[in-house]
Amino acid sequence: MEPRWYWLDDSAQWIEYGKQSNNPAATVTSAQVEKAFQADQEGTLRFQVHSQRYEINFKGMIQRNLHTQTARRICRQSHDTSSGDGSQQEESTDKRWYWLDESNQWIEYGEESPDHCAATVTSAEVEKAFQADQKGTLRFRAGSQRYEINFKDMVQRNLLTQQVRRICRWPPDASDGDGNQQRESTGQRWYWLDDSNQWVEYGDESPNHCAATITSAEVEKAFQADQKGTLRFQAGSQGYEINFKDMLQRNLHTQMTRQICRWPDSASDRDIQQKKSCCWYWLNGHRWVEYGKQHSDQCAAPVSSAEVELLFQAHQEGSCEFIVDSQKYKFDFKEMVQRNPNTQTVTKICRSPSAEVSGSSEQDKKRQSDAIHTHHLFPSDWDHSALPETGYELVEVSRTASKYREIENLFQRTMKHYRIHRLRRIQNPMLWQYFQLQKEQMKKRSPGQEVDERLLFHGTSSSHLSAICEQNFDWRVCGAHGTLYGKGSYFARDASYSHQYCSSGTGHQSMFVAHVLVGDFVQGHRSFLRPPPRPGNVNRLYDSCVDDPGDPSIFVIFEKHQIYPAYILEYTRSSQ
Repeated sequence: MEPRWYWLDDSAQWIEYGKQSNNPAATVTSAQVEKAFQADQEGTLRFQVHSQRYEINFKGMIQRNLHTQTARRICRQSHDTSSGDGSQQEESTDKRWYWLDESNQWIEYGEESPDHCAATVTSAEVEKAFQADQKGTLRFRAGSQRYEINFKDMVQRNLLTQQVRRICRWPPDASDGDGNQQRESTGQRWYWLDDSNQWVEYGDESPNHCAATITSAEVEKAFQADQKGTLRFQAGSQGYEINFKDMLQRNLHTQMTRQICRWPDSASDRDIQQKKSCCWYWLNGHRWVEYGKQHSDQCAAPVSSAEVELLFQAHQEGSCEFIVDSQKYKFDFKEMVQRNPNTQTVTKICRSPSAEVSGSSEQDKKRQSDAIHTHHLFPSDWDHSALPETGYELVEVSRTASKYREIENLFQRTMKHYRIHRLRRIQNPMLWQYFQLQKEQMKKRSPGQEVDERLLFHGTSSSHLSAICEQNFDWRVCGAHGTLYGKGSYFARDASYSHQYCSSGTGHQSMFVAHVLVGDFVQGHRSFLRPPPRPGNVNRLYDSCVDDPGDPSIFVIFEKHQIYPAYILEYTRSSQ
């Protein structure tokens, strides 16, 4: 059967060309539209309905009123897939799919953007793939580039560059007729935090509050007009002001402030409500500043804490890129840093429980401050319920954890006939803080350079394990077996070297895996009690000594705060 052509009317019903609806029938029939389409599939067709003139654009799949410029969607369906009244067509285009371009505009799949070729898949084809597997993927091309849509994470990835863009799924009846409102509203949604610590979208009612007289789309429009400005509105008899710079809403009568946040449309309600449990911060000098909030003379980061959390949920052990005002940034959640590829700037980031809204008691604020302090002081993978005030705790590391796999790979490089029995993380808050302080001091001595930090092995007697976990390494004990490259604590790149100094005992042997700030190193010598001075500066010593500066495998550390005993690795010989 010959395909039929339909247009979408004001009530979101698909009307076949030439058929009567609440509007006068078009002067062209479905068959005539198909004939014109076959003649030029990227061309146009003009027709009249009474005094109004229209143009069908086959490339854009829209119908436009040439006087009012109102645009409507059109579709082409085979006769045998239609129910006869267009209901099948309505169902097949029930949802539309968009991706976010560099200018922060949502582009429907199948359409071109100013700087990009159109995708080879249409919005309808994306929806069909989504219905087939809502946690699956879909691959397509756009020009010479290949892409993959991930429905679970709601992102689109360039398979060559690995650049990630957000995508969203939106109902067609969100359009104002020409598609503009629909595209604006699919960008971001705005929320305020109510008394029960729930996020409420602007325009919606909460249990104890009247709905705001502005909608989420209107807030976004005002934000786009002035991202450091304000917006006033009413809710019941109360007047309010939104401050985009501070990301706060203020009651103009009581002066009470509430947090606000901005979320992409692709976020689920669960994502949004979880925002109150975790916030994201970046390190500004020695102070942590929440994303989206202003600090002193610094402008607020243009990406909110909620948006960072959404990216983290999609890429918890990886990295992802985002673009703000033509600047490209990259979050590395494994290293917990934010990078600017253009300036090469690296900024530390951290994730911690969110602070309460304004009005909390001083005791609450202190507790929140302590929580943030604790979370940014220690690694994100530490068990924060096992942080003793003094001493240490041992926490077993799961075999599925990324750090377990990393250490296992390092171990297996030179210990192929052995297997790891257990890996335990040493959580000693005091030693960790000494280690971090030492790292900061080494950074200051070499501005603009990252300190060379390595994960190295150390073998010792099982009788020394507890003392090292508690007090760190002491070369007078740990270095008793060797002083060939200096009188310090010895660490090895290869587990097989450290294995020589591990006592066997019960059949399970143990060695340490340590974070070591090797810094700038030099050839060692048995006479060294400390690293030698650098050429031309007798007051500046090297940071460590090695067996071979060209390809070091043994490192000697003289300052114990350059070491953090991170893990105890228990291992045994593999069964033959």
